[in-house]
Amino acid sequence: MKINKLITAVLSLLLIFSSTSVSVFAKQTSTTYSATLVKSANAKWSGYGSKNPVKIKSTVSKSVYVKPTKSNFYVDSVKASPASNIKFKFNSKTGEVYISKIRGNVELTALTKEKTVPSKISIDYKIVEAGGFPVIPEDVRVEFSLKVTDKNENNASFANVYVDYGLGYRTLKTDENGIATFKETFPVGSYTIKANLTSKKSEAIASIPLNVKKQSAPVVDDRNIVNTTGANKKDGAYINADENLEYFTYPLSGGDYFVFGNDFGKWQSAQNNSFSSLGEGVYALRYKQYEDRNTNTIYLFSKYNKFEIERGKYVASIDSKNSQNVNFEKTFAYASQNDTVYIKATAESGYKISGVKVNYPYYIRDAYYDESTNTIVVVGVTRNLKITVNTEKQ
Repeated sequence: MKINKLITAVLSLLLIFSSTSVSVFAKQTSTTYSATLVKSANAKWSGYGSKNPVKIKSTVSKSVYVKPTKSNFYVDSVKASPASNIKFKFNSKTGEVYISKIRGNVELTALTKEKTVPSKISIDYKIVEAGGFPVIPEDVRVEFSLKVTDKNENNASFANVYVDYGLGYRTLKTDENGIATFKETFPVGSYTIKANLTSKKSEAIASIPLNVKKQSAPVVDDRNIVNTTGANKKDGAYINADENLEYFTYPLSGGDYFVFGNDFGKWQSAQNNSFSSLGEGVYALRYKQYEDRNTNTIYLFSKYNKFEIERGKYVASIDSKNSQNVNFEKTFAYASQNDTVYIKATAESGYKISGVKVNYPYYIRDAYYDESTNTIVVVGVTRNLKITVNTEKQ
């Protein structure tokens, strides 16, 4: 009986202790800390009442607000010190500082920056698309780049720019780097690109000229044509080509039909002042599109002209440097395989022609000067030749 009473007493004490322990551990504690909102000449705090520092319980979230006091400033960020005592988020659009947790006394400082005031514009351009082909180009597509900065040359982000480009108006907005771009197609003519920061018809604070001009078709010089040495040969060429010339690498077919493609034709500039490795056929030749940056002038592709590479034609030309005291009717002649070349020549006063020689004597049958007709004769031409005419005093 005594033992049972003892057991009952012990169980009662354990029950009381257990209830007391649960009550102690379930109880939440709250500590109040101070958040000092640091005053600034360019920012103002609100949303906290009239007391600063703001008292915040560790178990309660709270929001305060900060906004710039001057129109030419903005709040860039909020700094906490010490940072480990607080957890918060800053909304730059609304100015809200949302404090989700505080662990100790802290200072909050609003960091402000002066807004960039756009005041300068610089304008540049580049060609982004040439006119069509084989249609003769009558216009050119240009991309303009406008850079806006403030008085200190800092980029003016997201600034409005108004542009009058001669064919119409554009309203643009700069990106984060202070740059705005637009593209436009310009026909032949002269233009002034004007830009300002207030409205499309306000006085320009920056402008550049732009001129678009045509070029005449190139003149084909037959003396620059080197024909192939035979059927299916690709050893023809157009020599002494101006560096501004380009030719279409595939012969024209069906009149003036251009065949484009990797295995067919494309426009190509001269290499070492020559268009080489040409087979027989008719080729197109034109001046390249180019620009003069000194005057902001774009010269469009010219109309094309044509030159023909013939099969089996050779060039027999006079070596003028080594053929002194002689007057020639012409300085070159074409010859098909095994043809005879005739070039009229007369010696200057006090001299007579004493002989004729070629640089490749094994590729001809004979070379001589016919005094009765004043003619240089080269018989049996089978390759391109240089002819030297010798003279002697009478």
